[in-house]
Amino acid sequence: TSSGSATVPVARLVTNNASMTLSPGGTQFSMPSGGSLGNPTGSFAVTFTGGASAFTASVLPGAAWLSIQTQNAGSVAFSIDPVVAAGLTPGTYYGTIRITAMGVVNTPQDFQVILTIAPATSPTVPDPIPSGLAFVAGGATIPSQTVQLFASSTTALAYQASATTSDGQAWLTVTPSSGTTSSGSPASSTVTVSTTGLAAGVYRGFVT
Repeated sequence: TSSGSATVPVARLVTNNASMTLSPGGTQFSMPSGGSLGNPTGSFAVTFTGGASAFTASVLPGAAWLSIQTQNAGSVAFSIDPVVAAGLTPGTYYGTIRITAMGVVNTPQDFQVILTIAPATSPTVPDPIPSGLAFVAGGATIPSQTVQLFASSTTALAYQASATTSDGQAWLTVTPSSGTTSSGSPASSTVTVSTTGLAAGVYRGFVT
């Protein structure tokens, strides 16, 4: 009899325990039903430790109102389709941008986008964009984030801003603390966090 041989390919992936971090880890937007979202764009940073750098970004199914605009070596920019969003009924909608990287121990990572459609109202109210922020402490310095303020009508709207925390500690600040905005000329405030004196954990605060 004759005999033969078969070859089974074997691949081995060697990593340096590389990991990635998304900063921030998510964001929120809000708009009145049938109204305007203002400036429906955002971005987040993708950073690596341990040598990896290449990644792919994709929007998971179920969020037709969310799309990726640009992707480069260190960040992802996304936008919300104002036409699709204007056709949504009041409620809370969740979109996910998934980041996948080869040779990374904590892949994939998800960036959460929350879109809240509120019932249409007549009073002039400030619409903060985004309407929520998430900070991830990945180093000694955490980048500040900006909140733009739009009015729901052309009427100029004076506002005041203040920061509070659930634990009563002063790790959250907002500047400036006052301003004036209109739908044609948004204003903005900068939100900053500090980890000084804080143990590892999740901390919640509010900018009113």
